[in-house]
Amino acid sequence: DDEQYWFYLDKNGDQTVSQIKKIDNYKYGFNEKGEMLEGLYAITFDADKKIETYKKIETISDMPGEDEACSVYYFGNTPKDGVMANKKNVEVELDDTYTFGFRSNGEGIHGISDNGIYIKGRKLKADSDKKLEVVTFDGEDYLINASGTIQKQKTNIKDAEDTYYCTDAKGIVTYCDTEKRQK
Repeated sequence: DDEQYWFYLDKNGDQTVSQIKKIDNYKYGFNEKGEMLEGLYAITFDADKKIETYKKIETISDMPGEDEACSVYYFGNTPKDGVMANKKNVEVELDDTYTFGFRSNGEGIHGISDNGIYIKGRKLKADSDKKLEVVTFDGEDYLINASGTIQKQKTNIKDAEDTYYCTDAKGIVTYCDTEKRQK
């Protein structure tokens, strides 16, 4: 079918399968056939830390839901093909380009980190045309801008649709209206 895959065999000739393996200081993912994973994946592990399930994420609609019991990992091409990402702000092109953040263990960040909100690794951002957007995370409504920064302690900040917002020290929306909030 003209598809090519990389495999890894250890010094004894045993093939690496269903795991994330550190090779020469880089981590790579391998499926049950031993094929190296490349791209963005939703992965679950069994009790022995073996890859139990994996699903390639090719469009943003393939992203797992906030409550799904899996983690997102990216096996990209820097500095080498298939290397697991373990840093913030990795640009991933699906049906558009998205910013993802990963912990040092490679798992996609889920929660508030560096003044942004991440869902399974994807950083939430306001639509650039709107400038600002309210997003709900963990039962609270936060105000974020087009770069994904949480807007903290804002008073009468206005979006592109002339809606005014006020936020508290955490960036939680305390006021939203078409009129400025009066003191």
